Amino acid sequence: MSYALYGGGVYIGLHHQIANQIAFWVTILNGYLLNKFWVFGSGHSGRTQAEAIRYLTVYGTNYVLGIFLLYLYVDVWGLSKYLAPIIAMPITIPLNYILNRKWIFAERRKQG
Repeated sequence: MSYALYGGGVYIGLHHQIANQIAFWVTILNGYLLNKFWVFGSGHSGRTQAEAIRYLTVYGTNYVLGIFLLYLYVDVWGLSKYLAPIIAMPITIPLNYILNRKWIFAERRKQG
């Protein structure tokens, strides 16, 4: 979804960094809801506020990493602005998944 929004934005003439920002913000809510209720099944965990803060922290970090990689690939190395996000995915997607699984939506054991 994110790449489709990004590619569509670039196609209609948006600067690649603007298209990247639009794609990021549109997909962040969708990603949170899918991860919470479907991927990690913590739908009614009672930890929504803590999860949301952690989620925004992880995605904010991933967002900055994505901006840097896009800048590096397109503006420094001269790669295609359509290819650059695809090359960044093997870095950003696994990092995002691991942090979601291990930190945001991890099952919390009861202490006691």
